[in-house]
Amino acid sequence: MLLAVTKEDETLLQVEMAGLVSVVILSTVQVTTQCLAALLEAGTELAIISSRGRLLGQLTPPLARNQAIRRAQFERETDAAWALEQAASAPPMNAREARVVAAIFRRTAKAGVVG
Repeated sequence: MLLAVTKEDETLLQVEMAGLVSVVILSTVQVTTQCLAALLEAGTELAIISSRGRLLGQLTPPLARNQAIRRAQFERETDAAWALEQAASAPPMNAREARVVAAIFRRTAKAGVVG
């Protein structure tokens, strides 16, 4: 099955749905109910973002295709040796960048955001 992107009467793009893991659209884009149902049946997530890139929401099938990826990410997170290796390979931050990261951490910790 193909997912078609059209504007007026012109087809701009056609993509095989079997290869899609997720679709991201701007809030100004219209999507048919038939397309939404086809995405759900194919196990494909749809995210809607604002013109500034803020996530407004998403449509997620009961069994999304990226579950295996997410599971592997969570398992990797518990690997202390890997985490240390990643931290050691990151470029050093200057003092200003470190303050920004610390401020973000404090803000997310207060809001109860984990991860």
